[in-house]
Amino acid sequence: MSDIEEEGTVSAAENQSGIVSHRAAKMAVIILGALIVIALGLVVFGIARNMSGSSTSAATVATEKPAILTLAPGATIKRLDVQDNRVVLQVQTAGGVEVDIIDTQTGRLIAKIRPAPQNP
Repeated sequence: MSDIEEEGTVSAAENQSGIVSHRAAKMAVIILGALIVIALGLVVFGIARNMSGSSTSAATVATEKPAILTLAPGATIKRLDVQDNRVVLQVQTAGGVEVDIIDTQTGRLIAKIRPAPQNP
């Protein structure tokens, strides 16, 4: 009968290591739970920030005054392309062909590329 009792008993060292591993698992669960709560809070904050309209939206840009761009007298548009929120115009002027690049969101002229004047 003494053999059975010895097999069923747990030594103090084994009991202590079991307590330590149980505490470590508990701490891991608590830390991971806190991280989940923080992440959820950040998601809610991000959604609330986007819904508040703090960023520039298409409606905000649409309410601004439209840009008015005019061509020089006698100039004609030869080609028009749209690429990456830009309008690229190839314009024939009295001085030759030029390329105008316009931002589609603001209507602002970004660049005007002209041929260099030739010296006689």
